[in-house]
Amino acid sequence: MSEITLPDLCDIYAHICNVTPVGGWEYFPASKRLHLTPQIGIILRYDLGFEPNDLYGMFHTVVDEDSETIWTAITLALKDSKPWALELRITNDDEPAKTIYSDVVFIPLTDGEVKLVGCIEDVSEKKRHLTDLKTAYAELNYGKSALNHHAIVSMFDEYGRVFYVNKKFCEISGYAFSELVGVDYKIVNSGFHSEEFWLEFWRILTTKSVWYGEISNRNQAGDLYWLQLTVVPHLNEDGFVDRYISIGTDITERKFAFQEKSRLQRALYQSQKMEAIGRLVSGIAHDFNNILTSSIGYAELIEISLAQNKVDKIERYLGFIKSAGERGQALAGRMLNFGRKSDLCVRVFNPVEVLHKYVDFLRPLIPATIDVRLQCDVSEGLYIRFDEGEFQQVIMNLVVNARDAVVECGGDGAKGVISIACQKRYFDPVECVACHESIGEDFVVVSVSDTGAGVEREHLSKIFDPFFTTKAQGKGSGLGLALVNNAAHSYGGHLLVDESASEVSVGTCMSVLLPLQEAPVGEFPEDLISKVENHLPIESKLIMVVDDDESVAEFLCEFFHHLGHKTKQFSNSGNAIIEVNRCIHLYDMVFTDISMPEHTGVDLLNVIRAQDANISVVGMSATSDIVSEQNYADLGFNMFINKPLDVRCIEGLLPSLVS
Repeated sequence: MSEITLPDLCDIYAHICNVTPVGGWEYFPASKRLHLTPQIGIILRYDLGFEPNDLYGMFHTVVDEDSETIWTAITLALKDSKPWALELRITNDDEPAKTIYSDVVFIPLTDGEVKLVGCIEDVSEKKRHLTDLKTAYAELNYGKSALNHHAIVSMFDEYGRVFYVNKKFCEISGYAFSELVGVDYKIVNSGFHSEEFWLEFWRILTTKSVWYGEISNRNQAGDLYWLQLTVVPHLNEDGFVDRYISIGTDITERKFAFQEKSRLQRALYQSQKMEAIGRLVSGIAHDFNNILTSSIGYAELIEISLAQNKVDKIERYLGFIKSAGERGQALAGRMLNFGRKSDLCVRVFNPVEVLHKYVDFLRPLIPATIDVRLQCDVSEGLYIRFDEGEFQQVIMNLVVNARDAVVECGGDGAKGVISIACQKRYFDPVECVACHESIGEDFVVVSVSDTGAGVEREHLSKIFDPFFTTKAQGKGSGLGLALVNNAAHSYGGHLLVDESASEVSVGTCMSVLLPLQEAPVGEFPEDLISKVENHLPIESKLIMVVDDDESVAEFLCEFFHHLGHKTKQFSNSGNAIIEVNRCIHLYDMVFTDISMPEHTGVDLLNVIRAQDANISVVGMSATSDIVSEQNYADLGFNMFINKPLDVRCIEGLLPSLVS
């Protein structure tokens, strides 16, 4: 390779000077000679054709405030032989000021002369970028500071290892920074969430998507805390996730407050329900006393008739006793259904049928001077999806509210009318008085209207709010209509108040609108009694009867004996299980109580099915949270019968159980 010559170096130097945004200059003080590269004129904004002869001319575009800085630097360079660097601002009439960088270097020459050499660079863009960078950095720090004061921040890798947490994370978790960094995120796992929850959490993150949600963690002291989290995957330059950034807000107080509110609301609703039952007790006691009076009285008449050998009226007396028992059975069933605190049993049913049965239950609540009218046709095919007990509670609250309105209007001896109606209606768009949603479709409308005091218009928008009441202190909790509101909307319903009938001294009509449902297929129970008329006699069978109440077991055995069957009675379910394991193959069917102390009827059923899958097993119960008319077949029973037992139904069942 040949050596580079001086002319070549000069050419290279000239090219560099032309293409780089840096200008060079040299000045010989003794001879006052000034040499400039072409870029100097561009950087210093010389007018076209201007060529300076000295340093004053070269720096004539520098703003006045910076001129002194130049001459100070040149003087010190000549005096102390030291290099100086400085920033200057230049301007002209046509363009805004810009910043340049210049240095001054003192160079002694061999002939005793000296020269000053310098470079000038336009650093306006760099200065602007640097200023923008400083501003952005400051804003980032402000944002980071604000985030750290409010949010709970952490970063973790694809394996769940933590490599950054902020101060707020340490505060809420109770761990120090050093205790968290490098360890698995499971250190704060509360165990509250299921495996499926975490699988979905990681599935979303591994698809480079953002995860939003609530997470329950456990701090070092063992206490739960809740976070509203946003977890964002951070991608590196190659597009791969190198970390996950989690930003959370502490919602512990809000979460616990909501849970406590829900608990209190459930407690209030149950309390209101029990309060309502309390109001019913006096009226129900009256009805039960009438039933007992009838039953005991006719039983005593039978004793007298037998003693006097007058048997002609005994059959009639027995009919009265049976009728009284059936009235007591219906009354007890309605009370049990209304007062239960079990899980809701939501099903499709005809509300008209329920209203016809339930209206008698409500009458003890209403003064005798107030007429209760039911205006609906049981034959009309209307169906709703609701819990029947909750539906009854809705009706009772509306009726009690109507009763109070009539009494308020006319005093304790007030005469009036409460009308209960049920019909199908189509609504053009109307507004729900409680949620204010616009509604317009087919609904089953259950209405309760009264001839009472009416509702003042300014109260219409508040009457369904919890604890709102217009009654005197101690006369109402303000929860009755709130319960109606909550129940109706839980099943997709709405509420209307007929404003034309909601004026003072005119009366009120409140309507619950519920979505119309299709008729259920295969509705239970069937009309079992109709089977009695046509069933054929069956040959004698061996029947196992299991009930911890000996009187019930003995009654059933006596009844089966009257039908010509053989029985074996067990009042202890443990002994019944021993018998099943020993010789269940000898029996044709089993009737068992469900709720028994040692082993339940379901326990007995499971033992039976392990021995014989085909034998008919009938479950019986007055109250059971285990078996019902809705699930008996799923559990393996052939039939389920509610107590008190109806012997005609049992007699009608036997042929189908044998077959």
